[in-house]
Amino acid sequence: MSSTLPLPDAWIDSLFRKMHGLYGSLWLDRWRIGEEAMDGSDAGMNNAKAIWAAALGIYRDNPKRISKAIEFCNTKPFPPTLPEFLELCRQAPDEIAQVALPAPIDTAAAALRLEAAVEAVSKPERDHLRWAKRTDLSEQAKKNIMDLVEGVDCPSGRDPRFKPIFMEHYKAGRIKGGRANSLAKSH
Repeated sequence: MSSTLPLPDAWIDSLFRKMHGLYGSLWLDRWRIGEEAMDGSDAGMNNAKAIWAAALGIYRDNPKRISKAIEFCNTKPFPPTLPEFLELCRQAPDEIAQVALPAPIDTAAAALRLEAAVEAVSKPERDHLRWAKRTDLSEQAKKNIMDLVEGVDCPSGRDPRFKPIFMEHYKAGRIKGGRANSLAKSH
């Protein structure tokens, strides 16, 4: 048996009045048995109140859960059973939480950041030949540069943009060998 105290009578009476207000006779007829108790009230209603008070006693120190469960009932077309109401209480937050809003946005700073981003993306300053200008060229990149200078396997022929790039690599000793020597002499 649980050591939790039941809800006070005033609380359970208030709960039953609110549920009666929401559901009318659907609520009352669920508990009434038509048998009169000694105080003139319905014995079935008294029994239901006692059972609900005992079960909801676990929320005695947190009545906001019960209040939130009642609020949830505003959207339900039929009155809840005790297990359903207990589940609504479990789903309710411990406290009414303040929704944390994000920090205000500095619109002027955000506009400047957006403007800078748009400008950076829209500028045609990208160097498409950067791969060929790197100092740490792979062997394949070296071959590709020489092919572009000679026009080998190139449908458009020689690409004059690669001649100064090739010569810089050749003079720095990054591209060397027989083919590179003859290519440097011919250009």
